[in-house]
Amino acid sequence: MSRSLFLSALFAMLAMVALAGLAHAKDDNTAAVEEVLHDGIIHEDVPGIRHCKCTKSLKCFDNLGNCVNHYHAKEFPNGGGRVQCITNGLNMPFYSCDEMPDLCFNTATCDPVREVHCNCRKEVICYDSAADCRRNHNPLKLKAGDRNQCRSHGKTVYACAEEPGVCRSVSNCKRTHGGNVTQDPHLVGFGGESFYFEGQAGRDWNIISDPGFQLNAHFIRLHSLKGTYMGRIGMLFGDQSLAFDPHFGAFVNGTHITEGSMSFPQAEVTVDHIDGRYRMTARTATWQVIARTVIEQGALSEAYVNLHASLVGTPEDPHGILGQTARFAMAENDLSDKPLRNPGAPFQLDGEEADYEVKDGLFGTNFKYNRFGTTDENGKKKLPLRASVDGHPKPLRQSRSLFEATVDM
Repeated sequence: MSRSLFLSALFAMLAMVALAGLAHAKDDNTAAVEEVLHDGIIHEDVPGIRHCKCTKSLKCFDNLGNCVNHYHAKEFPNGGGRVQCITNGLNMPFYSCDEMPDLCFNTATCDPVREVHCNCRKEVICYDSAADCRRNHNPLKLKAGDRNQCRSHGKTVYACAEEPGVCRSVSNCKRTHGGNVTQDPHLVGFGGESFYFEGQAGRDWNIISDPGFQLNAHFIRLHSLKGTYMGRIGMLFGDQSLAFDPHFGAFVNGTHITEGSMSFPQAEVTVDHIDGRYRMTARTATWQVIARTVIEQGALSEAYVNLHASLVGTPEDPHGILGQTARFAMAENDLSDKPLRNPGAPFQLDGEEADYEVKDGLFGTNFKYNRFGTTDENGKKKLPLRASVDGHPKPLRQSRSLFEATVDM
């Protein structure tokens, strides 16, 4: 074989290898975001490849199906930022770029997206909560098919056997994100952030604040342990107030509840008393909070509250010590050409510790980052109601807490 023929054959072989590698990479990227669209009803982001601006043509789409099939596009031939899809009278939630034609992106977050199937191709695995799902605690395994099987068994969260560890809300198929506040307040955020918040004992601090939901905690010290702990928590949703005390259980608008369930237009509340410890679950359209009694070293006087919070819907404008870590979930409201949060970046709490102190009590709203507020029938803001010991609602301007306690500083 002549030298020129050998070199030609070698170059041809190298070109084939390169093309195969490109095709494989393309297949990998496509597989990460595409699923058969026959029974999907929602979409979800697939973190990892963010692409906020197109260097070539930008195409905007009304829905994910059109994006996948490149159908009915609003095209910007010169490319540019994805914000063009949602300005100047447009409201197109998906886009693609000519330089990455096989991927569809969420206009709000820059993340590639895929269709989510509400039905499981293999087993449906049901759970009481997102926390149980993540730990695979007390799973109820049912036949493949409709996730609503879980609802008939009183379960609120499910996972599909083909997606182990991916926990979804039965009500809307969306992935649930969880956050924790535990003893000596160590917090795990909704995006997996782990951080510590000391807070001064004897004062009230905001944990989550959203326009339709407020969660505050009264911090205490314990005789046998260092650090601060949550001695009780207070919640607001709509005109309702809800308190949880590790010694007494729950108070709903001032009514003492030790066991049972109650329903309101904005939330459902369940209280259990198991092995001498109270547990309360409060669920709104967006938030689910599970609070439980922890008794340290067997001494009831050393009881405190641990809580687990789950996102079961999209928050409006969350803040608070824990709530701010859920801001990534409201990305559809972001119009910038930057993602809301870099998943690899270290977490930094907004402001200073004192900014989260609630000055007007356990059911208060007076702190720097407050988001909670209700409106009357005329659209004017009014003071949310708080619970009281005698069961009569009192306005927030009265600073007396639901419980009085002696705190060891």
